[in-house]
Amino acid sequence: MIVVAGHVCLDIIPSFASVAQLEPGTLVRVGQARLSTGGVSNVGVALHRLGVSVRLVHKVGQDLFGNAVRSILDSLSPQLGSGVRTVAGQTTSYSLVIAMPGLDRMFIHCPGANDTFNADDLPDEVVHGYDHLHFGYPPIMREIYNSPQQAVSIFERARRQGLTTSMDLCSVDPHSEAGHVRWTEWLEKVLPVVDLFTPSFDELSLMLGRPNRLTESNVLVLAELCLSWKCQAVLIKLGDQGLFYADADRKLHQPCRKVNVMTTNGSGDCTIAGFLASWTRGDPVERAMELATAVGACCCEAADATSGVPSMSEVERRITRGWDLLPCTLDFKGAIHDPTK
Repeated sequence: MIVVAGHVCLDIIPSFASVAQLEPGTLVRVGQARLSTGGVSNVGVALHRLGVSVRLVHKVGQDLFGNAVRSILDSLSPQLGSGVRTVAGQTTSYSLVIAMPGLDRMFIHCPGANDTFNADDLPDEVVHGYDHLHFGYPPIMREIYNSPQQAVSIFERARRQGLTTSMDLCSVDPHSEAGHVRWTEWLEKVLPVVDLFTPSFDELSLMLGRPNRLTESNVLVLAELCLSWKCQAVLIKLGDQGLFYADADRKLHQPCRKVNVMTTNGSGDCTIAGFLASWTRGDPVERAMELATAVGACCCEAADATSGVPSMSEVERRITRGWDLLPCTLDFKGAIHDPTK
């Protein structure tokens, strides 16, 4: 059983028939917009679709967007929305997701009530009886990024209750308040109470001011940095190059699966959900990585962040039937698990 806590928003996703030029003074015609929940709640929704018992802990405002978030979660399961707290006087977070065919998605984002989330929003009784806590996204949660001790308190409380912990990041607007946070110092304080750190290569490179060219050596440097800050393990998302895992004893790589991509929105969250669903039930890390990239691939087959995720048994059936791997240009020279052998 998994608690997923932290950032939630309403994703508003216009449909584009082709790549459009967004320029001042012009009108771009689009199709019907899809509404879905976004933020780290995607991990919780994906876990629910995979058949994992999950509790969401989030904050929304007392407004139409907050009602929409609740309605979407309730339509999946009345239980999913039960941990979402409505805060009077706050605005519900929302993202305008620009996802054009053949291009990576872009976001226009309002953090809203997420800026007020802190350790008090995750008391002992919320995590009691669960096995794992997954938390995200600190870079768009003001009280968390301004005070690493808030994040430390969240993870320490979960650990005292016997839960393992994981944390994810998200993109940082370099011109925002969060863009000026000393993220190296922040991570040095927080990672010692994190069992599994799950950033993307791009996010981590930007936040730490490291080279953002996706190469084997740059991935290895980031992984070693994270481990030097005392997290137990790091799982780095590499986009269409798959996943890289490292702990004190091993380094593993898992390529992606081939699919017809409708959007990559939510694929990182769903990849994490696949890993956690497997890892928390005691599967070997190699199996968890295999299922993680498979769930992330399923996500890409739908137009929103989570509706493409099937049950875990269906994911396993697709792998068993011989699901082709996406070609990978990275070569970690024997330091990795090779799933093709």
